[in-house]
Amino acid sequence: MSVMGNALTGDQASGMELALRLASRLDGSEVLGPGEASAPYTVAAHPPLAVVFPRSAEEVSAVVAFAREAKLPIIPWGSGTHQEMGPPLARPGIIVSLERMQTLLDLDIGNMTAEVQAGLPNKALQDHLAPHRVWFPVDPPDWDRSTIGGNIATNASGPSRLRYRTLRDHLMGLSVVLSTGELATFGGKTVKNVAGYDLRKLMIGSLGSLGIITSAIVRLWPLSETSATLAARLPNEETFAQFSRQLLGSYLLPNAFERMDVRAGADLARYLGWTVSSTDLVCLVSFGGFQAAVERQVREATEMLLAAGAASVEMLEAGREAEAWACWRRIEQSVARGAVGLLVGRASLPVSRVGEFGVLLRALGAQCDVAVASTAHAGNGVVSVYAVLESECTWSLANAAALAAGLRVGAERLGGFFLVEKAPDSLRSETTIWPRRSDYSLMRALKARFDPDGLLNPGRGVDGAIQDA
Repeated sequence: MSVMGNALTGDQASGMELALRLASRLDGSEVLGPGEASAPYTVAAHPPLAVVFPRSAEEVSAVVAFAREAKLPIIPWGSGTHQEMGPPLARPGIIVSLERMQTLLDLDIGNMTAEVQAGLPNKALQDHLAPHRVWFPVDPPDWDRSTIGGNIATNASGPSRLRYRTLRDHLMGLSVVLSTGELATFGGKTVKNVAGYDLRKLMIGSLGSLGIITSAIVRLWPLSETSATLAARLPNEETFAQFSRQLLGSYLLPNAFERMDVRAGADLARYLGWTVSSTDLVCLVSFGGFQAAVERQVREATEMLLAAGAASVEMLEAGREAEAWACWRRIEQSVARGAVGLLVGRASLPVSRVGEFGVLLRALGAQCDVAVASTAHAGNGVVSVYAVLESECTWSLANAAALAAGLRVGAERLGGFFLVEKAPDSLRSETTIWPRRSDYSLMRALKARFDPDGLLNPGRGVDGAIQDA
């Protein structure tokens, strides 16, 4: 048993007592009490009551049972990369960090499956798989830091969703600790493993509000023999729309098709040595497979780009291809460089309306006086929006709120929806950041059934998503 903390004030004494009681339930797991050591685990300005580092699903179960008895909130923590996502945490609680649960439990290359503890980082899993020439085709921007459990809880995806679809198509089994402290298992290693409702899918995107994911069985895919990426500079939205129609209407099978406006694509343009104007768009199109097939697809896609009016087209291989995608992964950091606050939103739209949404975003950014950037999974109609706040003063937050409201209305007019994923706490607590949808009543009913006491990430899930009028 290990409890760590600094010299405490009288107000913190009860927190240390709580940490000691919690540690007494566990066999050797580290527990942090109040103080500087636990400060990095602060969520939405709520310092944790305690931070515990279980090493197994059974220890997670013991922690949850303890918290339930004490009627204390429970906040799951993978790597902490998505703690600003969704509505803000309603009240402080016990942080359950899965940082000690990073074991690859089973690797079955014959059946193309892997079972992992939820705290295993995505990159660590890919490193385990690479020598076997297989991979887990979920590649969110922060894949080098985010965990498998965190990816599931936030429904993370990346450019490869165009070819390989989303995480729900690769998740075969889950082990979850419920709010009662019970350990439940859904699914298994076989593809047809569900007779009734597939409860695995309830946990995808649940933000830890229905249970704590402790392990997952995921489906693997073979690595391509070779890959290549085309980088292109397009002068305007019309050129992009023409190329997009041609590419997606053809028999070509790109692994990824990413669109960036000039602000989001600035680092990539600098890396490639391009001089860009304010209306330029930067695209990355990747192909994978056998050498001959990749060469043919690259050649035909290049012809499409030139016919559409692309200003620059370059084929990237090996190290240059890897660095180009690294620039894509760094977009959020590069856009926010030097900013005090950052709003990140996501729109889901018909593929044919992505360009129109880009025009709307630029107009609203200028109208609200907010610097904006955007990227898009152009073949899936998913647009990520980055709005930089120079400060968190009242006017800046009001402008950001107006931008979000305008994008929500605009996305609905284009046949989709827009939601705010990340924002400063003050904006998230005062603004409806997710759109009203007909299925939210069902989601709330599920939350009430799975977590009747509201202890799992209170306020973070759908129960805090919409402010009732």
